[in-house]
Amino acid sequence: MSPDSEKPAARDLETIDHFFDNWCNLPWTEWVPFNATKQVFTKIPQEPGIYRIRPVGKECLVYIGETKRSLRERLHNLIIELAKAEGMPWSDPHTEAPALWAWRTEWLSNHEVEKNPKNSMSSERSSDIVDDKSQQDSMSSDRSSDIVDDKSQQDSMSSEGPSGREDEKNSKNSSSGEGLADHTEEALLPVDPHGFECSAAPLDASDSGRRAMESFLLYRYRQENGESPLCSLGRFHPRYRRSTTRKEGVRGARLAEGQKDNPAGRPGHPPLRPSGTPGDRDWMGLAWSEHETLTEEKLRNVPRSPGLYLLLGAGQVISIGGVGDCAARLNGQAGRSWEGMVPQFSYHVLDEPIPPHQLRELETDLIGNFYEQFRKAPELQFRSSSHRP
Repeated sequence: MSPDSEKPAARDLETIDHFFDNWCNLPWTEWVPFNATKQVFTKIPQEPGIYRIRPVGKECLVYIGETKRSLRERLHNLIIELAKAEGMPWSDPHTEAPALWAWRTEWLSNHEVEKNPKNSMSSERSSDIVDDKSQQDSMSSDRSSDIVDDKSQQDSMSSEGPSGREDEKNSKNSSSGEGLADHTEEALLPVDPHGFECSAAPLDASDSGRRAMESFLLYRYRQENGESPLCSLGRFHPRYRRSTTRKEGVRGARLAEGQKDNPAGRPGHPPLRPSGTPGDRDWMGLAWSEHETLTEEKLRNVPRSPGLYLLLGAGQVISIGGVGDCAARLNGQAGRSWEGMVPQFSYHVLDEPIPPHQLRELETDLIGNFYEQFRKAPELQFRSSSHRP
């Protein structure tokens, strides 16, 4: 559900759990506007940690993320990226930037229509005049977005955390803090009711610990609100296509009239309800297969269907994933070296294919519940790419 959908009367923002300064027992800062002065922005800590972003005046969060760099630099650079963009920002180094830009652009557009209904008709007509090449690229992108390549989906599910990992190579220069002086007493963005605010919490933890906490916060948010933040876990505005990376060079934009909605804009999957213990046959209300040794022989009966899987070592869950093809993923795991370990597997098959963001939501629910019970991530969940299942 978007913040603009019909809903019960607005709540007092001071009573919303995920806005509290002690949400999930973390030491959150006060909310700082994206257009805050340099002095106000220093309330964001310099340490690594977790951050959350909300739209001004709305009841939801739009993003939850983590960084191993300075929180202040990470958020400052994101704000600069949004402020300087001539169009939709690239997907690197800030994976959330294109989605934030799309939602804010749409909210501003709707606000202008409400203020000037007569001018909106001419604006709509002009927006339908699309350069042929641009329209062809957009249509191609729209069609291909319905076809999820299993390899890229696997990379999205297992090699990235819930927020997608930051492109550290591309962000080194921007994260050095040299640009921080640009955040002067003048606002970076105009003061308007459609901007964003951020809050952060330092977290002294390993990379795995931060990413596990990020998963837990997303899980808790989903439990409390029935859906994920609008820009987390691959979600996007339905009427926009995402920018690629700078290297790929295809800028995102609003979809032309008549084009199908972006599948990433479909509603999220309902959150799994907590029940059982990780590894149980009915954990989180799902029907998990019997634990089997991860061998080619045992994998012959695994269906080539979308689903969720567990890897277990010594009876304990060591990795969790969501994939478009359970058989392909688990067969790939069987060929790995396990350093003397003989892992087992279990899987839950989904009734039908679902968009990648919904798979990531289900995977995150499982990781979040695991963290809730054991206060850590599964042992191999966030290993470096050379070791991660």
